[in-house]
Amino acid sequence: MHLEKSGYIKLDRHWNQNDTINMNLEMPIERIYAHPNIIQDLGRIALQKGPIVYCLEEPDNGSFIEGIRIPHDSKLKSEFRADFLGGVNIIKGTGVRYQHEDWQESLYSNRSAEYKEIEFVAIPYYTWANRIAGEMAVWILEN
Repeated sequence: MHLEKSGYIKLDRHWNQNDTINMNLEMPIERIYAHPNIIQDLGRIALQKGPIVYCLEEPDNGSFIEGIRIPHDSKLKSEFRADFLGGVNIIKGTGVRYQHEDWQESLYSNRSAEYKEIEFVAIPYYTWANRIAGEMAVWILEN
C-alpha cells in the first residue's frame, strides 16, 4: 500500500475475483460553524461525522427544537442504532432546553430564561421525515 502525494492510496497487486478490501476510516464528530455573514446561523453549530451532516428531529427530541442549546463543552458520542431505517449512526449528547411552559399567552416577561438539562439525539440529515411529521433543525444554538 502506498500513499500518493495527492492523498490517494495506491493498491498495486494482482486482483482476483471475490477479493475484498476492508478499511477503517476515523470520522470524529465535528462542530461546524457558518460564516459570520450568514446571520441566521450566528451562534449556531451543525454536527457532522465524516461527510454526513446531522439534524435534530422531533421524534427523538420532542417539540420546540429551537429551544435546544448544545454547550460548547458537551461531550458528543456516536452510537449505531440498528432499529432505525435498517441501521444508522446517531449522535448523542447533553444539552439544555429553554423552559417556556410558564409563558402561557404573554408576549413579554421580566423573568430571565430558565433551562433544563436534556439528552439530545441527532440523526443523519438524509434520514429525517421518515417517521412522523414534526420539527427538524440542522443549525442548533451553542452555549
